[in-house]
Amino acid sequence: MAASLPAAIAAGGLFLTHYRVTAFMALLVAVYLLVTWAAGRFRAERSFSFTHAGLHIALVALLAVALSLPWWPSTLATFFLPKLSLTTSGQARPFADFSWNLLLYGYGRYLLALSGLGFAWALFRRRSFPLVIGLWVALLFLLANTNALLPGIPGVGLVNNTSVEISLYLPICALAGYLLAWMLWGWGRLLPNRLRPFYALAASLGVGVLALMGFRSLIPILNPTTILVRQADRPALAWAEENLPSGAAAAINPFRWGYGLYAGQDGGYWLAPAAGVPTLPPPVLAGLPISR
Repeated sequence: MAASLPAAIAAGGLFLTHYRVTAFMALLVAVYLLVTWAAGRFRAERSFSFTHAGLHIALVALLAVALSLPWWPSTLATFFLPKLSLTTSGQARPFADFSWNLLLYGYGRYLLALSGLGFAWALFRRRSFPLVIGLWVALLFLLANTNALLPGIPGVGLVNNTSVEISLYLPICALAGYLLAWMLWGWGRLLPNRLRPFYALAASLGVGVLALMGFRSLIPILNPTTILVRQADRPALAWAEENLPSGAAAAINPFRWGYGLYAGQDGGYWLAPAAGVPTLPPPVLAGLPISR
């Protein structure tokens, strides 16, 4: 229960800034509770209390609503309702906006293969977490394709396949990481104790090399227009913090972000959080005033 307040703050802030991820989180929590409860019933275990977990989640949800409630009217009017009114038409067929390229870029094929093997191996070892991940991913795609199944209903297109695909790194990496961790741990147990420190060092170096290879393969896909601050901006931010008078504001390059709001387009957008200098346009959340 000690973690209820931090969890509520995070959940409330998430709802105000990203409704899709909020929906993803809600589905994951629901699937986790269901699978964990079913696994406990199947194994005749009483280590998991569905009632206790449900009460804890309900407490977090209520706290999140209470903490974020002053911003709800503005959030609904500015973000949610305009988007809702634009999603009344369904797509022609399910998965119409699905693209394998988002999953196969770089070493994506190998990662998908590792995650598939990790999923199968975890099921073979009778672990419950692959069921949670598998059911969660299935529900995410069901949510993303509801507009093809129920066309014409407002709001069913709020989540699309692209938003689901770019979030799949979480389950894919979890499953692939589980398989690699199990393999490294198993191989290490076969070695004599005197060799295990050297094995741990070699394994760490190997993982580091794989991570660097992955970084290099992904760097080319970065969108330069989304990199708001660069190394050359840091001296300018420091200068602004030290030299601009109190109460000064800075006009920065904007771009139309969406929902009738504008956002900063370069390092100047960091003047407010990094140097304490207000900017025009202000941070996007400034468009969500507390309702009186």
